[in-house]
Amino acid sequence: MLGILVWFDDRLRSGVVWCEDQGALAYLGAEVVAQAGMCVGEGDLLEVRVSSDARPRCVEAVLAVRQPGGGSFLKDILLAGAEQSRAPRLRVVA
Repeated sequence: MLGILVWFDDRLRSGVVWCEDQGALAYLGAEVVAQAGMCVGEGDLLEVRVSSDARPRCVEAVLAVRQPGGGSFLKDILLAGAEQSRAPRLRVVA
């Protein structure tokens, strides 16, 4: 499954992944990051294996960093959300 690392704490080496299935956010623990042996950071597009039964939802393995820095994915998502929040929610219907 693909996911975007939306938050990462370098000191704790843990973070939060938004997954393509749009389910609950998945916790990325320091042990999983260490086991993967990869450098990860906010905005990275990751290929991950996510637990299906754990609560909270957790990343079990980072299989690959598909796009370090995520290209513009994270920035585009945040900008789109900001634009939608500024758009008028009501309209006149005749």
